[in-house]
Amino acid sequence: MILFLAQCFEYNEKIYINPNLTGKVALEYKIPINDLTGNSLIGFLPSKKERFEEIYQVKTQLFEVEDVLPIISSFPYKKVKLEFSYNSVTELRNKIYGLTEINKIGNTITIIRTFKYLQYKKIDNPIFNFFYDF
Repeated sequence: MILFLAQCFEYNEKIYINPNLTGKVALEYKIPINDLTGNSLIGFLPSKKERFEEIYQVKTQLFEVEDVLPIISSFPYKKVKLEFSYNSVTELRNKIYGLTEINKIGNTITIIRTFKYLQYKKIDNPIFNFFYDF
């Protein structure tokens, strides 16, 4: 399954942590887009700034979207680059995808993330079904 998902989208995340435990997150991802709506076909990786800010409850300092060559030739793709800041590393629990556990013991910070298996129901949308069949 991981091999198929790797074919659907690309995702790169960098978390910067300052000595005072503030910092920023920089994300870059390529996602398939629904031609009719312009929305991402990967629900947790939005193609629109407002939607990203709504889902993750952040204010982005940078949000750029550009057309890119498709990973799967049947679908248009967009590349999204974004950055947002946080005031405390513990805020990341709710601001990045996945179930996130953050522990700080002395000078050591441990971030553990797990990703839930997405529940899926077939709907009357062949594009949606194509990606979730993987």
